[in-house]
Amino acid sequence: MCPHCRQNAPIVNRGVMGYCTACGAARGPLAAKSVSLAGQPSKIGGTVARVFGWIVLSVGWGVALLLFTFFFVLFGAAPVTWILSAPIALIATCVWLLSFMGGKSLAKSGAKEERTTQEQAIFALAQTRRGRLRAMDVSASLGMQVMDADTLLTDMAKKLPDHMAVDVDDQGELIYRFPRIDLEHRTRVVEAEVMASDAAAASRARVEDARKPRVDAADFADYVDEEAGREPAKQQHRR
Repeated sequence: MCPHCRQNAPIVNRGVMGYCTACGAARGPLAAKSVSLAGQPSKIGGTVARVFGWIVLSVGWGVALLLFTFFFVLFGAAPVTWILSAPIALIATCVWLLSFMGGKSLAKSGAKEERTTQEQAIFALAQTRRGRLRAMDVSASLGMQVMDADTLLTDMAKKLPDHMAVDVDDQGELIYRFPRIDLEHRTRVVEAEVMASDAAAASRARVEDARKPRVDAADFADYVDEEAGREPAKQQHRR
């Protein structure tokens, strides 16, 4: 969680420093997930696995073809020719298939992690922008191209219609609105106004109460004693 904006926001790496994607405050490079690095190890691993698979397939089939040609020259289409060459091609094909499928799975996992981290960053950014974002805001915060940010926001709006809506301002620019966050912000504003009004009313009441004349306890006691002393004189006067 960012100590500045109190949002569970990923960071974006710029050079050796990390910055909060919600408020832009400087943070440590390992303080949270990074939208710049999220999913990259899996995507790189997927690419390496697929390249390795293609290399094994090419080398394996090349060796199998050479062996097949060599033994075909010696023995013709005898079973030994197939026995010594076909297993190499089969093993190479199996390794290629496993590498290709594994690489594809790794790449898909990396893309999913990258997308999840980006969406988390966007929701955290929306919390600090009162539930309204433009593609330019996301581009600056996540360090991506404006067109990529617009595509990402559009896909999110289609996938999460209960959490996002798309409006158009007077200049024709798309505004991606987060209704729940917007409502929470408006509610907090109203509550703050009510609290401020109550505090002002209480302050006025204290001021008015302070202006009222007050009778000190000692003065009241002297007044009672004085009245008690006058009572016998009043009774004598009546007689």
